Amino acid sequence: VTTTRGMLRRLLLFALAGLASSAVGSAPGRSGSSTSPYSFSLTTFDPAGRLQQIEFALRAVDRGSGAAAIVTEEGVVVAKWSTGSRPTLHICRVTDSIVLTYAGSEADFRWLVRKAAGIAVEHVREFGTEVTLAGLADDLSGLVQEHTQVAGLRPFACSLLVAGRDDYGCECYKIDPSGWVAPWRATAVGRHASQLEDLLAPKLTTLRTLKDAAAFVDDALSPVANRLRPADRPHHLHTSIALVPNNPAADARLCPDIRRLLGDDDDDDDD
Repeated sequence: VTTTRGMLRRLLLFALAGLASSAVGSAPGRSGSSTSPYSFSLTTFDPAGRLQQIEFALRAVDRGSGAAAIVTEEGVVVAKWSTGSRPTLHICRVTDSIVLTYAGSEADFRWLVRKAAGIAVEHVREFGTEVTLAGLADDLSGLVQEHTQVAGLRPFACSLLVAGRDDYGCECYKIDPSGWVAPWRATAVGRHASQLEDLLAPKLTTLRTLKDAAAFVDDALSPVANRLRPADRPHHLHTSIALVPNNPAADARLCPDIRRLLGDDDDDDDD
């Protein structure tokens, strides 16, 4: 009798859950794709084979301020765009020669930066050498991917650019909210990333110095911004920059405003 009651109770709960999902899915003013029963479950695939929560996280990335990285013969240039009355640095140093930036949720990014710093410290403690870029990117992507499988967690709403120099040279890796990771010669994430990558692709063979790459990243914003409607164009747009020279004796250099780095004194903030 007790077993029968338990089975009936579970059946009743499943039925109520189905009714609740149907009610949400038929709510007026909402699209079916974003309010299906599968859109609230991180670990359940929908009939099309998608994890919708990851798709929602990717949308958050696409709405975030953009970031880009370019690997040149002299090193790596990492840029992050932000809006506001004053320049703000959104690029974090993990080691003397590895930096991270992002597009999407800043809070999620800061959490991942702390994890990355812990991975770097633990690697030095255990092996006596600095963590490699590939090793750090692989560990971070594994952590991000784990958050797409475990019930009670949610995917990170940010994409990462992991760039810098190690014993194998200068590299850049991109990690998205699904945990997918890949090396890139030049890439962008966030708002208007595809337009920025279209501008970067034909310039890869001509951008040889760090200063040329930094200047190009700054100039690339103008055509992208000009394609937008006036109401969508950002005000007080600032570009944070990090330069990682391909020289073991030089550390990464971070600057909250690319104009200052390029020597454009006319754009310095006088406040």
